[in-house]
Amino acid sequence: MEFGFDEKGYLDARSRVPILSKCKVKHIIEYYKGIIMMLVESGLRQLECKNSQKKLEKSQNYLDTILNSVNDAILIYDIYGNILDVNKATISMLGYCRNELVNMNADDIIPQNSYDFNFNKENTLKKIEKLNPLILEGVFITKNGKECWVEGNVRIINIDGEKRIISVARDITERKQNELRLYNEALELEKLKTQFFANISHELKTPLNIILGTNKIIDINVQEENIDRVKINNNINIERNNCFRLLRLINNLIDATKLDSGELELNMVNYNIINIIEEITLSVSNYLNSKKLNFTFDTEIEEKIIACDLDKIERIMLNIFSNAVKFTGSQGNIFDGEEFIIISVEDNGIGISEDKVDVIFDKFRQVDKSFTRNCEGSGIGLSIVKALVEMQGGKISVQSKCGVGTKFCIKLPVKLIHDNDHEENIELFDNRLNNYIEKIKIEFSDIYTL
Repeated sequence: MEFGFDEKGYLDARSRVPILSKCKVKHIIEYYKGIIMMLVESGLRQLECKNSQKKLEKSQNYLDTILNSVNDAILIYDIYGNILDVNKATISMLGYCRNELVNMNADDIIPQNSYDFNFNKENTLKKIEKLNPLILEGVFITKNGKECWVEGNVRIINIDGEKRIISVARDITERKQNELRLYNEALELEKLKTQFFANISHELKTPLNIILGTNKIIDINVQEENIDRVKINNNINIERNNCFRLLRLINNLIDATKLDSGELELNMVNYNIINIIEEITLSVSNYLNSKKLNFTFDTEIEEKIIACDLDKIERIMLNIFSNAVKFTGSQGNIFDGEEFIIISVEDNGIGISEDKVDVIFDKFRQVDKSFTRNCEGSGIGLSIVKALVEMQGGKISVQSKCGVGTKFCIKLPVKLIHDNDHEENIELFDNRLNNYIEKIKIEFSDIYTL
């Protein structure tokens, strides 16, 4: 026990240990070294595989994030139109969940009448292959059955040796609706323009034909030995009245053109609006009384000085009065307010139907478009009136009921401008009174009863 263990046992154990040569030991070492290298390489491959898997997952997540962050719908099909994959924008656009979509075909979401957008059509595939990408517009049908207009960018790519169709679809429904609205408005405008020019032709030809006819009659009467002066005077009055009609039409056309081009300017002055309305009303009443037509105007306000354009106020009131007196009886009033002064004119005539009330201020619009109506007109008078009122900061409205009558209300703002020439304004207005009768004749020339 000199070495602290059983010597006999040691020798016995040693006798059982095989005695190997150096070459054999070397082979054993090489063998285990190879095993260790295999284990190391296997571990490294597993580690590399895990790293590759992580990179792949990271790349996939990266691509999914990009795919789903796009606002446009992205759909991937096979060449038979079967949907293979979609992004979130497609789900949001169509209302289906992803599992529903990947079990559907393009035919399920694209109607047959959708222009050249059906992927299972051979000619469409040929177009895609030829143009690649193919840009086109079509319709998707959503889950709730609604149509969704889209602009598609369609191309074919190869993935692992297989053809795949990728479609990027942008929702253009709002744009299409606007295009349809603009198209319908253009059609309506074209229709109105056609009616307007037909009416203008009638408005121009009618007085010219009358003038020509009366001129011939006068010529015949002048050549007779016994000249009938009364008959000649009547014919001259007819000619004059139709000249007024032409002048009224031309004035309206010129003013409408100036309004459209922004060339119609205001000449605002501070003046008593009550005085203006009363003087115009008095001239109109005297003229209409001579024609056995009734028109009354009353107000308790004596003075209200506001900033206004005398020319435009005169034009507005004469037009409104002429519209009112075309019917049986008319009356007007003025109401005072702190911010606005309201001028109302109403008649007890035939009235305007509800569907026409909202459009009577539109250019080229007429309640009665027939050429046999009792009163002529180009359809632009009230549109001019509305523009002239609004140019002065006012508003005009209408209330009407068929068989009862019509009421126009004009609201003008109570405001003043810096103007030191009040006396000059009075003189200017007084000089205009002398021209009222002729202007009334022009404005009222489209009323046959006159």
